[in-house]
Amino acid sequence: MTANADASEPLWSWDFRKWFAGRTISTLGTEASAVAIPVLIFQQTGSPALTGLVSAFIVLPYLVFGLIAGGVADRMNRRWLMVASDLVGAMALVSIPIAHLAGLHSTAHILVVTFVVWTAFVWFDAASFGALIAVVGKSKLAAANSALWSSATVVGIVVPAFAGIVIALWGPEVILVADALSAVASALLIMRIRTDLRPAAVVDGSSEKLWRSIREGLRFIWASTTLRLATLGMAALTFAGGLAMGLLVVFFARALDAPEGALGVFFAAAAVGALLASLTLTRLRRRFGPGRLMILAFLGFVPLLVLFAFVPAWIASLVIWTAWNYLRTLATINNITIRQEETPPELQGRVNMTGRMIALSGTPAGALVGGVLVEFVPIQVVFAMAAVPVLAVSLVFLRSPLWERTASGDIRR
Repeated sequence: MTANADASEPLWSWDFRKWFAGRTISTLGTEASAVAIPVLIFQQTGSPALTGLVSAFIVLPYLVFGLIAGGVADRMNRRWLMVASDLVGAMALVSIPIAHLAGLHSTAHILVVTFVVWTAFVWFDAASFGALIAVVGKSKLAAANSALWSSATVVGIVVPAFAGIVIALWGPEVILVADALSAVASALLIMRIRTDLRPAAVVDGSSEKLWRSIREGLRFIWASTTLRLATLGMAALTFAGGLAMGLLVVFFARALDAPEGALGVFFAAAAVGALLASLTLTRLRRRFGPGRLMILAFLGFVPLLVLFAFVPAWIASLVIWTAWNYLRTLATINNITIRQEETPPELQGRVNMTGRMIALSGTPAGALVGGVLVEFVPIQVVFAMAAVPVLAVSLVFLRSPLWERTASGDIRR
């Protein structure tokens, strides 16, 4: 193994190429399974409620295991934690087609597998934050995150349509086998990374009780002005995003003068906005600095969401929707990168998993609030109301020292 990356090494080193290939291959499988598993459940049950339950089983592992996984990831060899997570996920996935061939398949089995697969991913995710920094170094985090996000976005655009064709021709079980193989490929590529991925606690033999380890990560977020603000911002952003994305279909039916089939164009436009954000993040961070970029993205987010709510012409709405998703993704990747930059290597798992848990909790909360409000309030007003928490956070940002936050480090008060 080699030592951790330093600033003199190029981004596309041997190790980062292996990392990039592993994550891209794994994302291919995950995106395909995200189509296949709901189809499989609906084919077996015909129940929209059980089909929708898949989404809950994807988010629930983060809420249940996030803090623990973050603490463990900072206390054991990250390489083997990621490899084990990939292999557990692969074995769980392949159990579905095996059960199908044996005539033993059931809805409960599929839901359990979904929970196990995403639980494995939670542990992988917890280890990956510190591992990525070890591979590329902090100075290249923004470029690395941009490359990874760009790849994931392109995969998210292309794979669902391809998966739909495969499912129609050969059935959803074929997709799950392919996803299991992609997880195995990811594990093999991670094993070939030469950088030492062990956290300091493993290298020097130090240890502490797990609950103290988790508490230290929470304390670190609270003590950092930048991380407190970034966490607050992501909670508001994901709340608004969950509300808007959750009501998009209803918005089409009630408020938008759009032709039949245009809904798919809007989903594609959201992916295009996300891709553009990933491609421009590094340049914008260099120009404005991460703190100013965060504030500008949040401030731009608010009027775009309000405009989208009250502009009935669908072409204009499409342009606004694309720009809104551009800023939403830009703010998300920038905040993730800031969190990684501000956090010392020994705390990467704990701090980043806490931030991820808070972000994920905002999405279902926004969707739930939007679904309740739309029964009593015009949907245009509900969409506009989604911008309120983001506006409030933006005002807090403007009164903070965040504007002066540069790539050189945290600002504390």
